[in-house]
Amino acid sequence: MSELRFDSVSKVYSGTTVAVDDLDLTIEDGEFVVLVGPSGCGKTTTLEMIAGLQKPTSGDFTIDNEVVNEHPPQERGIAMVFQNYALYPHKTVRENITFGLKYTTDLGASERDEKAREVAELLGIEQLLDDKPKQLSGGQQQRVALGRAIVRDPEVFLLDEPLSNLDAKLRTEMRAELQQLQKDLGVTTVYVTHDQTEAMTMGDRIAVLNRGVLQQIGEPTEVYNEPSNEFVANFIGSPSINFVPGHLEDGMVTTDHVSVDVTGSLIRPYEGDTTLGIRPQDLRKASPDEASPTFTATVRVLEKLGSENVLHLDAGDLELVATVDESVLPGIGDSIELAVDEERVHVFDDEGKSIKYRYNPDSTDRPRSQSVQEQ
Repeated sequence: MSELRFDSVSKVYSGTTVAVDDLDLTIEDGEFVVLVGPSGCGKTTTLEMIAGLQKPTSGDFTIDNEVVNEHPPQERGIAMVFQNYALYPHKTVRENITFGLKYTTDLGASERDEKAREVAELLGIEQLLDDKPKQLSGGQQQRVALGRAIVRDPEVFLLDEPLSNLDAKLRTEMRAELQQLQKDLGVTTVYVTHDQTEAMTMGDRIAVLNRGVLQQIGEPTEVYNEPSNEFVANFIGSPSINFVPGHLEDGMVTTDHVSVDVTGSLIRPYEGDTTLGIRPQDLRKASPDEASPTFTATVRVLEKLGSENVLHLDAGDLELVATVDESVLPGIGDSIELAVDEERVHVFDDEGKSIKYRYNPDSTDRPRSQSVQEQ
């Protein structure tokens, strides 16, 4: 197995376009790390540098403490699964799986076929070995692409948005299968996606990138509860977090809509302009004897999701989203009083950096995740 490490790695195109900016990142042996961020954030470029498809402009990329900046892809012990599967349409499933073995090993035909059969059984596609890609569903084609990677016994798996072409139900099923497969094989895995739900549900750790800069890396719940800044808080979590401008003084965040006491819960001392971050899941319909701070909003849109309802609200000139119990069913245009749990809010300073985390009963006094503020 392999440890991957980026030491101050940058990738610049045409001398001016920075795709990856001074990246310091270590991926442990056997770890499943998800690179997540919006389009153009540098995650695929990072993956391609691991694969050897691109060379860093500066800095060192190492595999097991060996600098491999100049090593060709075939010498890195890496197997990659692409977004579009990249199967040979004229070859059978068996031939697609064993294609790389034919040119990179001295295995005979019978040995290659046996390895293909073993991998096909692992992936549940042994009955498809003589079929061609056009005869397969999207999920089956994805399994063939995985099989072609697995059969090489790589030190590292690289997966570039491999589930984006599947329908929602199949994506959910394949997420679980990929996680189980990675755990069974114990292979160091780097997974690229722009889907924060995939990132939250799949990774041992997630690395959030924006404009080529690593914003934060940590376990999914840590990044969700303890974001390093407004960008991470907004990108991780669905529906997205609500931001309310305010001012912090004497332990009280005051906004035009609600005031929240954060005395004793700040990460570091601060007074001045702030942004209050409230996750939709942390807004609830106020009870008659509500002890928490409340504010009134008008319902603009109601989304019924079965187990919960999503309310799109207007509070003066502010648009908010609340995820409430399925029993809360206000009409469009109705006023509703919502309560804010002071322990569960985020607070950000005037530069957008966190000064208070959402309450997390499992957290220690400081976050275990690595943020851009600590680098």
